[in-house]
This record gives sequence, C-alpha cells and structure tokens, in this order.
Amino acid sequence: MDILETIDQIDYRLILALSLLLTVSAEIIAGNISDTMKDQIDKIKGKFGIENISFVFDRGMKSTVNLEYIKDSGYGYITAYARVNYAKNVMKISKYK
Repeated sequence: MDILETIDQIDYRLILALSLLLTVSAEIIAGNISDTMKDQIDKIKGKFGIENISFVFDRGMKSTVNLEYIKDSGYGYITAYARVNYAKNVMKISKYK
C-alpha cells in the first residue's frame, strides 16, 4: 500500500539552493505529526552543511518555539502574518496619521 493512501494529510518539505537553482532535498511525510523547526535546522546543518538559510512556512509551523529557535540560530524566515497582529498594527499606524 502506498504511504499516501494511509494518511489524511501530507507535509511536503523542499530544500532549495536558490543561488544554484537546484533542489537539495525533497521529502513527503505524514502532515499531522508534531514537528519543530529545530529538527529541520539540525538536519540541514548536519546533513547538508548549509549555513545561509531562510525558511518559508505556513501557520502550521509557526509557533513561538520555532520562531525563537530560527532567530537564535541566526537564520531568517518568511511566514503568514496573523490577522490579529495585522489589525493591531494597522490601528497603531492609523493613530499617527
């Protein structure tokens, strides 16, 4: 039986070397498991020796633990902006106008 037939949700992880325009790694795993960016950062550093990393991920991976570990490791990230934070910041900006 194919793994995709046995799980409800998948997580597709793609690691790219954009400066070289090539795929470093790609994997499909069960998407309904608890995961941290620490696992991925440690894997990337250990297996591939990549030092200049920026992560792109959705709200499913966005947590205080993940964001702090990424920042503490000296890497950058792009993720979804929480609607609640957006509303708060718009209100702060509008007060200055």
